[in-house]
Amino acid sequence: MAFVRSCRWGRVLSAFLLLWLLCLVYFLASLATKSGETETALREKLRRAELRSERLSEEVAELRGLLREAQDKKLEHSTSERTFGGDNHKGAWSDRVSRVVDGPSLEYEESRRRAGRDIRELWWFVRAGLQTVLAKEDAGEEARKVAKETLEGARHRKAAVMADLDKMRETDGFETWRTQVRGGGKYCHELNE
Repeated sequence: MAFVRSCRWGRVLSAFLLLWLLCLVYFLASLATKSGETETALREKLRRAELRSERLSEEVAELRGLLREAQDKKLEHSTSERTFGGDNHKGAWSDRVSRVVDGPSLEYEESRRRAGRDIRELWWFVRAGLQTVLAKEDAGEEARKVAKETLEGARHRKAAVMADLDKMRETDGFETWRTQVRGGGKYCHELNE
């Protein structure tokens, strides 16, 4: 009798184990199918996003072309109005479009950067020369006083000119363009700060 009981529990246990195994296989199969569908859906979304990105870049190029055309037409229109005594405010729109589309001219940006660099170099040169005079023991008291005053005056003038260059940079309207250049935009290989 004990043997029959143990066989009956063995059968129940086997049936339960088989049922549990079937449920496990069913859930794993449904998970595998869902993850495959998810991957396929993600691939499709990625493909659509790439296509949209390409379309948008084409549209941006087309819009830039249209802006350039509009800029040229406005510039021509503005020039003819100036010739005949018309309103001169339309050229401002053309300048704004140019700043957004093209950025500053390469010569302008190089000159602005070169001016800052040259001012710093001039400051280093003047400072080194005047500090040499101040360090000499055989220099007279009057020479030291003049060198010290000149050094202080040059320091203030250098700071004023550098502040003017910074103000010019802030107000010329090309800061967005400069950010794009630092990010790898056009002229990036030509302009290094």
